[in-house]
Amino acid sequence: MTSSTFSISVVVPAYNEESSLGALLESLAAQDTSLPFEVIVVNNASTDRTKQVAQQYTSQLTLTVLDEPRKGRGPARATGFAHAQGEIIFSTDADAIVPSNWISSLSTKLSDTRFAAVSGTCRVQDLTWSQNMAINTVMPLAMRGFWLLYGTPWLTGSNFAIRRNVYELSGGFNSTLAAIEDAELALRVKPHGRIKMVTDTPVITSGRRFAQHGVFKGLVDYVTNFRNLRHQGPHSATLDDPR
Repeated sequence: MTSSTFSISVVVPAYNEESSLGALLESLAAQDTSLPFEVIVVNNASTDRTKQVAQQYTSQLTLTVLDEPRKGRGPARATGFAHAQGEIIFSTDADAIVPSNWISSLSTKLSDTRFAAVSGTCRVQDLTWSQNMAINTVMPLAMRGFWLLYGTPWLTGSNFAIRRNVYELSGGFNSTLAAIEDAELALRVKPHGRIKMVTDTPVITSGRRFAQHGVFKGLVDYVTNFRNLRHQGPHSATLDDPR
């Protein structure tokens, strides 16, 4: 493992997130932890002011802004993780808000050497009451269902942390994937160590995909993409909105 100034790196892919990114970076600046950490924002071919918004937080955070012209979460996350210096690398999304104990909580869980990674849940608050409840109930159940089917929880892209050496042993994110890159990585991490599922440190994330397509279709899109990925290859895993 390469020695590092930082114990923790946090990687954030961002495509056209000028309206959301600031809230995430504020929540990272407010972390209640003594652990030194860096934040890497990957500007993923944005056409808005995403990059400029990120650069406004260089005084509040140890922050690097990278450009990744290949559109999609796979290449964006892969680029960010490749530049991360931390012994533990955290993953979240530009439209998320992480709790103040996020870094301390997930880091503490990884102090248990039985685990290679820890993966948490996310919650939606910006849709109707019934939509929020449906999504927030189904998503942890779906995560457990994945565990039953594949013998491991998935890695939630907006809420996971992984040991750097295990990430590298697994081969890292598939940079050809526009979507489902986190679940696909989980299957390759499995031979190298256990992933711990936790529900006590959820992140708040945007429900915009479900608002656009409806809760049922939004969930089905993810299931269909993962099935296609497994049976047809990386080219079949696509979402109409790369965010």
